[in-house]
Amino acid sequence: MRLIEEAPSLNMGHIEGDSLCKSFDLYNLVDIPHRYVNQSKSESEIDIWGVLLVEEIKTLEKKDVIILLNVDEDAQPNDQIYWCNSLTKHLNKTSLNYVILTNSTFKYADDYDRVISLLWFLHSTISVYPKDIIDHSPWKSTNTNVLFVPGKPWKEMRLPALYYFLRSNLQHDLKYSCISFEEMMLVDPNCRYDLQLLESWNVVYGNQTKSYNINEVREVLNGLAKELDGQWNWFWNDRLLHPTMYSDVGVEIVAETDHRSNQHITEKTYKPIVLGYPFVYIHSTFIPPIISQGFKVYQQTACVYRNNKDWKNEFETCVENIEKVLNNMNGEYMESTIKHNQQHAMDLHQEAINNIAKIIPGFEEYAREIFSRNIELHSETHA
Repeated sequence: MRLIEEAPSLNMGHIEGDSLCKSFDLYNLVDIPHRYVNQSKSESEIDIWGVLLVEEIKTLEKKDVIILLNVDEDAQPNDQIYWCNSLTKHLNKTSLNYVILTNSTFKYADDYDRVISLLWFLHSTISVYPKDIIDHSPWKSTNTNVLFVPGKPWKEMRLPALYYFLRSNLQHDLKYSCISFEEMMLVDPNCRYDLQLLESWNVVYGNQTKSYNINEVREVLNGLAKELDGQWNWFWNDRLLHPTMYSDVGVEIVAETDHRSNQHITEKTYKPIVLGYPFVYIHSTFIPPIISQGFKVYQQTACVYRNNKDWKNEFETCVENIEKVLNNMNGEYMESTIKHNQQHAMDLHQEAINNIAKIIPGFEEYAREIFSRNIELHSETHA
């Protein structure tokens, strides 16, 4: 890509495989991932990148320009501000019609005429799961299974939570998927995920008299490794579970990406909302922000912390909330909440499309393409 080749003087590393500018029939797409934002050192350095990027955009066939700025990650506000300042300054000197889309954690979008902050993961989830697919696998009050997809096992509390749930009252109803230790280490050989996994495990299960070693934790992870989907390869392909995975699920346990950043809500939450399934957070800190978006929740009990990392108490509170949901599957609140959340998600989605279309006429024609990007669904076949 020309942008990277022309910037050897900067201290930003070459991000192999990334292509920021792409041209389509109706629009040009510029996708600036979080790695570019996080590698920046200063406002002046970002401005150099902004100049190069705009020059590259100008070489494309003249069409409306959609710029995705760090849409799928949380970031420091200044980084986003510097990028918006640079891009708007240089793009406004051209005749290009453009819009910059950022994620909802960027609180300064209203300071710009052509910057819109979005609940990106909500829109991408809706775009991946069209209505006909959702209708194919509706929630039923007779469903009894509990779904938990822990994702990256080295992230804090993920493996300890799965281990805890499998030894709780949920053990016979828990439907889950987990990669092996060896698969985890293949994700990025340069990252010491084993050390992160070990630290996470010892935080929950270690104590003053017992500290686990990596071989013990490796044995635990490999003992739990299990495929939910026959093509469970989401580490190497950006995919989401097919709705058929929910065919016998009554409620889903949600472990959001970063429990320290409760404003950064991802597809982990929006997936059960869009598909029409109850969900319960492990971390109750996400309840206020999801309610502030207009959604309703299914859990009433919040964890009472005795210290900053009282994980077992949090896991137990989650189990209690799950049991309450399962015991009230036939309640009027359950069905009305599912319908409310699904409709509210669609209303927010349409509102966002309408707002973008005020700047980019005809955006609704290809909104699904923009929001879904390269995300695909898993195969329907599963074990």
